[in-house]
Amino acid sequence: MKNTILDSSIGSSIIQYPSLVKIFLDNKVDFCCGGDRTLRIAVSSDSDNPSDVINLITATIDEEKATQTQYTLEDVPGLIHNIKITHHKYLKDELPVISGLLFKLIDVHGKRHPELFKLHKIFGELKLELESHLIKEEHDLFPHLLENLAFDSQLIESLYDEHDQAGDALHAILEVTDHLAIPSDACPTYTLTYKKLSRFIEDMYQHVHKENNILFKMIERKGEKNV
Repeated sequence: MKNTILDSSIGSSIIQYPSLVKIFLDNKVDFCCGGDRTLRIAVSSDSDNPSDVINLITATIDEEKATQTQYTLEDVPGLIHNIKITHHKYLKDELPVISGLLFKLIDVHGKRHPELFKLHKIFGELKLELESHLIKEEHDLFPHLLENLAFDSQLIESLYDEHDQAGDALHAILEVTDHLAIPSDACPTYTLTYKKLSRFIEDMYQHVHKENNILFKMIERKGEKNV
């Protein structure tokens, strides 16, 4: 792997390789508030074993490059199907589960951990936004694309904006939980909830990457050619 990746900002590295999010979460590397730092500096500052994390990052990027699919317009139906069964289904299944777990945590741990009230509010608002977002994609965007691959700039721009808002909410979740640090008095439900939140954040980055950087970009390029 060339040093240019290690010397790029950690924020841009996630956009290019969303699979890195899991590594950053697992190793408590701040990729939100410190998103402008280079990947090398962020890992060296935040992780306990920088060389091990760098090696893992290198291997992950090399693997992603080797398995990366080059999509064309003919692949749009398959990509949409993948997004729906992989990411939309995941959100429909897990959003209510995580919401219920957070409510239980407040009931048991709220007095000792007031940050749980903030977390519940952030996640609750994001849950409502994502549910509305899924409806907009499945009832408006996807059928429109499958019918004629037409470029609807207003609709896609609104979805870009909603993705940005979801990203801000994910950053807020990490900030209020100290990057999902499990407290010493955590019960099994506490640990389970934070593990589910970590998986949720990982999936959201993969989900948004497929839409913003692959699906939407292909449709936008087609629209530009037709102008």
